[in-house]
Amino acid sequence: MRRTAGLLIALGLVWLAEGQTVGWRTDGSGRYPEATVPPTWSAKENLVWHTPLKGFSNASPLLVGDCLIVLGEPYALYCLNPVDGAIRWRADNSYEAVLGTETVARLKAEAAPKLAPIQARITELDPQLKDARDQLKADKQNKELRNRVNALQRQRQELDQQLSAADPLRPPGTHGENGFSSYTPVSDGQGLYVFYGNGVLAAYDLTGQRRWGKIVDKPTHGWGQSSSPVLADGKLLLHVAALVAYDPATGNELWRTPSEWGWGTPAVTKLGETTIAITPKGDAIRVSDGKRLATKLGRLEFATPLVADGVVYFIEGKSCAVKLPASAEEPFAKEPLWRVALKGDRHYSSPLLHDGLLYTISRKGEFSLIEAATGKLLLEQAVDCGKDVNTFYCSPTLVGNHIVIGAMNGETVVLEPGREYRELGRNRLEPYRTTPIGAGSRLLLRGTSGVFCFGK
Repeated sequence: MRRTAGLLIALGLVWLAEGQTVGWRTDGSGRYPEATVPPTWSAKENLVWHTPLKGFSNASPLLVGDCLIVLGEPYALYCLNPVDGAIRWRADNSYEAVLGTETVARLKAEAAPKLAPIQARITELDPQLKDARDQLKADKQNKELRNRVNALQRQRQELDQQLSAADPLRPPGTHGENGFSSYTPVSDGQGLYVFYGNGVLAAYDLTGQRRWGKIVDKPTHGWGQSSSPVLADGKLLLHVAALVAYDPATGNELWRTPSEWGWGTPAVTKLGETTIAITPKGDAIRVSDGKRLATKLGRLEFATPLVADGVVYFIEGKSCAVKLPASAEEPFAKEPLWRVALKGDRHYSSPLLHDGLLYTISRKGEFSLIEAATGKLLLEQAVDCGKDVNTFYCSPTLVGNHIVIGAMNGETVVLEPGREYRELGRNRLEPYRTTPIGAGSRLLLRGTSGVFCFGK
């Protein structure tokens, strides 16, 4: 044990000072300036270890003390040794594992009478919908047919919603590239808090013992969601149907504030002594009691707001920066500091702020560089990662003195920070959709087949 602890310290693989929390992009910034990772790596070059895992996950790795936490489809939670990648423990967060077989059986029995008439209506409706769609294919200009298809589809969606409301054990829909484990866990160094697309929210200690688990809000979008849990002011925040605060010790709901959800994660900051959460849709909500302090500060569909030095940045196609008040008692600015339009229809990745510059990339590879103070668009550059799928889900990450940006096909672009677009190289790996983290002399990345650790 002493040898392992010594290696962790020597490699810089100990993260989390007292009073800190770690979650998505570690502290939300995606910055690891002290990391000393070589700029080139692959499955053969500068690979320290690779641990295969069953099922992919889009959640980023989480380094907590001497535990490397990763998720796996559909509901797996893993703890790895960050020195050699050995699996220390695994936990299952399915309904049966969290609630117990007796509770699951009881819930199924209670739901059955409610589900039967809904299922009967679906059985009646589905052939009608199929027949109408087939007719529309043969007569695409028929407006009456199109209206009928739309009406039947709305009825079908309503029945699906009724099924979800009547059946607490019915997993919601999701996209094949998203899955049920796209939510990066969060930790305060003692507890570990995880959420999955089946609606399970659970707390663990770092030995893998579940402290509590429950079904909370389930994603309602047919492609799932990806907003990660957040710890702030002694509360566990989760933004699915609404922004909800839970007691980390018990899982009890403390407050619930209606707030339009986004794919990104709420950003947490302080206004004087008051902690607030800023949602992707621009709500500013006081963490102590859930009071909404401001609305429509900005709006993001897929990315996460970034807060630094009293300014919150909403970066996507239509980007803006908003100056925050010095205290929660002061009014919020009605007008942004600046606005700028960027190329790219969607920005799945969240921005990186480094040395006064904002780095961002659209899903199709339109790279943009913005001067954070003024909003001046310094450059736009197309990043081509080949003929195969090169969607950019991963957020730009600072690792040492390099910026890494990963594409879904497994190609990672390494850039030199600065006002010019300067590629230092490209690294090729298996496909991945997660954002890597840096720690000491290591880069930790969750691929589709498992976890990779790179370093000298």
